[in-house]
Order: sequence, then structure tokens, then C-alpha cells
Amino acid sequence: LTQMIYGLSLSSNKTTTNYAGGSYEFSYSIENSYPEITAIANSNKSWVTDVAINDGKVSFKVQENNSGQARSATIAVSYGAIVQLHTVEQSYEAATLTINNFYRTCSHLACERSFTYTITNPRSSYRLIVSCDAVWITDIKNEGGKITYKVSENKYTPERTATIVLKYGQLEQSTSITQKGHEDPTIICYP
Repeated sequence: LTQMIYGLSLSSNKTTTNYAGGSYEFSYSIENSYPEITAIANSNKSWVTDVAINDGKVSFKVQENNSGQARSATIAVSYGAIVQLHTVEQSYEAATLTINNFYRTCSHLACERSFTYTITNPRSSYRLIVSCDAVWITDIKNEGGKITYKVSENKYTPERTATIVLKYGQLEQSTSITQKGHEDPTIICYP
């Protein structure tokens, strides 16, 4: 009976990532390897995926963190009876949605308007949805952080107000636009 003497070491024992996650790797080395022993790696959390071992490297992916808090996982790398642990720490940063430079009023004439918005810490699973509660606001388009829309002419005397709502995941921002009423034309009386 021959006694096997071997060793396993990791290049690092921790990976730290932001909320967005991504693809990562670290190296491992085996001292006195034996052909009958295979290195194995796995994670204890479902958000650390695609854990693979190949050519002295452990690769893995970290999913986006939408949990509402920082989180931690462990990748166990084993070779025979030896197990080394690698910790994965992921921060959480809340997404934010801000409406910028919005025109609050316009004349009674038809026009095209726009405003910009900013999303910080965007989420791959979220999509921006834009809506309006007035039929006189038309052709709403979202292109590269800019919302454009058309305002129909107000042919009536009273002013009117519309609300444009931006929804991004659980976030919601709204703003209103008031369009002035058409001024009464001068009334001319003929005898």
C-alpha cells in the first residue's frame, strides 16, 4: 500500500464584485498530482453559476444582485481529501431613476418636446416603460436616455395638464406638463 502525499492551493481566497456581477476566475495548483484524482469545484449558492475547472483555473459567473442586500457564497475546490474554500462577496447598490431638464409648460400650439432621464446601477432584468394619461401627448419615444414626445395643439380655451410616467422595475418617476389654452379670438360685431 502506497501512501499518497499531495497538496492543493488557491491563488486567492476571495473575489469581490459589485451588484452587476460578471465572469471571474482564480488559479489553483496541485502539488504531486495523481492521475486517479480529479480536481472538483462547486458553489453553495445558485447565483454563482457555471463553475468550471480547467487547466489550473476555476472559472465562474456571478449573477446580478437584485436581492436588496449584499451577499456571500463559497466555492469549494477539492482534490482528493483536501478542500480549499474561495469566498465570493457581492455588494448591492439600489437602482435609481431620475428625470432631468423637463419643460413644465408650453403654449397652445403643437410642438415636439423632450427630456432626459438617468438610471444609475441599471439592472439587466429591468426595462423602462413610459406612459402618459393624455391623448394629446403622442409619439412618445425612448432613445438613449432621452424621451421625445409631441404635444397636439390645444384649440380650446382651458389649459390642460398631462402626466408622463417612467417605470423601471419597482421604481417610478412622473412629471407633468401643462399646456396653455387657446386664447379667445377678438370678437368683431357688425351692425
